[in-house]
Formats: sequence, C-alpha cells, structure tokens
Amino acid sequence: MSYGETTIFSGLNAELHSGGLIGLLGPDGAGKTTLLKILTTLQKPTQGDVLVNGTSLISHPEAMRKVSGVFAATSALFS
Repeated sequence: MSYGETTIFSGLNAELHSGGLIGLLGPDGAGKTTLLKILTTLQKPTQGDVLVNGTSLISHPEAMRKVSGVFAATSALFS
C-alpha cells in the first residue's frame, strides 16, 4: 500500500485462524489504520489483493464482511 511515493507496507502475508484474535502494534504512520480499512473493505489497496478463504476481497468484499469483526480502541494499553 502506498500514498504517493511513500510505501506504507509491502509484501504483507498473514494467516489467521477461525476464532482468533489479533492486535496491531506499531509507530504512527506504520499502516495499522490503513490495513484495518482495507480488511474491513473501507479502502481498496493501491496494489495487490487480500484473500479470505481463497476469495478475493477486491472482487467479493462481502466475503470479509461475513467473517470478521473489528474492535478499535484507544488507550487500551497503559504505561
């Protein structure tokens, strides 16, 4: 994914299993929010594709909407 000349993330591969829970950690500008927007079909990637059970998220966004949920929280970790 890129914005102009800036690459936010590239070559991202992940395998998630049913019932699993993931967290995204990283500094500002690392692409966490962009990745969530892509996974929740709110934004299309500038290149590549996302496969959900072998189905293209770009061609069939409803595939992800049927099998996912997102809980976004701020200040969830305190130091």
